[in-house]
Amino acid sequence: MIVKWGMGLAISIALLAGCNSVVEQKTTQEVQNEVKAEQLSFEEFTKEAVRLRSKFSTSIQEFGEIRQNQDMEQKQWQETYLGKVDAIRDVIKEFRTIAPPDDKEQIGQEIKVALDEFDKGMILYKEAIQEGDANKDRKALDHMAKGQDYWNHAFALLSINNPIPVEGSDGTIDTQDLKDLDLNAGIDRDSVLLNVTEDGKELVGQWGFFNDDGTPNVSIVLSEDGSYEGYGNGEFPSKDNALIGTWEWDYLKGVVTFHHEYKNQDGVKGKANRDQMPMELQRYDEKGIQLFDLEAQKTFVYEKVDGKKESSTATSEADEKTTATKTENAKISLSDLHNFWMTDGGATTLDLKEDGNFIMKYKMTNDPDHRYFNGTYELKDSNLVLHVDKVNIDLMKEDKNHPRKEFNFQIESFDGSILKASENGDIWEWEK
Repeated sequence: MIVKWGMGLAISIALLAGCNSVVEQKTTQEVQNEVKAEQLSFEEFTKEAVRLRSKFSTSIQEFGEIRQNQDMEQKQWQETYLGKVDAIRDVIKEFRTIAPPDDKEQIGQEIKVALDEFDKGMILYKEAIQEGDANKDRKALDHMAKGQDYWNHAFALLSINNPIPVEGSDGTIDTQDLKDLDLNAGIDRDSVLLNVTEDGKELVGQWGFFNDDGTPNVSIVLSEDGSYEGYGNGEFPSKDNALIGTWEWDYLKGVVTFHHEYKNQDGVKGKANRDQMPMELQRYDEKGIQLFDLEAQKTFVYEKVDGKKESSTATSEADEKTTATKTENAKISLSDLHNFWMTDGGATTLDLKEDGNFIMKYKMTNDPDHRYFNGTYELKDSNLVLHVDKVNIDLMKEDKNHPRKEFNFQIESFDGSILKASENGDIWEWEK
């Protein structure tokens, strides 16, 4: 029996999941054997890969629309459906005819795995309709999801120091545009791609921040054996108040997941509030790491704190910047403020650049979304004044009618790492 399903699920959305199964591998291998890839220069490969990515996305979108179509006559729907499957497989076959240069072999290998998974998925989608087998439809989705993970990672590698158009855009916005905006929020995914390997061994260690005296304040401990410990401020090394569990690194998705086995509270073992915490690793460089809690939507910035910070850093800078600044209306200079600041774990960020420009991500009370305020800043007596030149919406679109043209923060205190200020009765506490 042939069944027409209304799944209510667009394939473009389906591609965002992740799993694996092994069906019809022989058929896919036969397709591979028919195609010989031509090795191109990196520039030529990039151009062709972007073109075929667009062609593939269009074919997938058309296939998804047919899957949800409830108006076509059954026979016509089936013929159209199978035709769309064949069209997608044709693009997959065309993609197999190109290969990157040897020094970009990883990109080629990951695209190959993605194409293999996509092809397995499309074969199963075809058989699902021909045989009326909903189980094969579900297995097909697993293959498409696995392929999407490799696909996304491969194109992320392709875009390192090599801007490519943003998928789904009109071509006027490229990946470097988005990366530049991400940097304003401390995000540098290229640093993760370049510095963190498949086994995640670079993440092993103690992470947190340094106190003013240079001593480490440990927040999380990631051990080589996969065990994990989480601590509140100043709780380490005692485990009386700690989260205990394991951690795992998803290389393709760039996600660290903490699995909580239990929570100690005042020495008593109990259940953690959350069984697991998936965290996107948004930055990994010499300054440390930035993690984004995908469920709680909070940002965490850590340094490697396996030992005491060097005294020259811990004392000389602190002495120069904090000796007389913990009082109200502290006297500070612009050079003290040149840094990336955030409040509430990254809910609001303020990047004060050395050239006198700033970018602030902030959601005002009456705004439905965050806004990105751009302009210049100055220090007037004890006031930090931000002069707004431009406001962006959702990183890309400019809000030309936004009413806010200036922020005037009265600095209340400054201790080198925490800047406390007030504006219109609101208290802001910024951390480096």
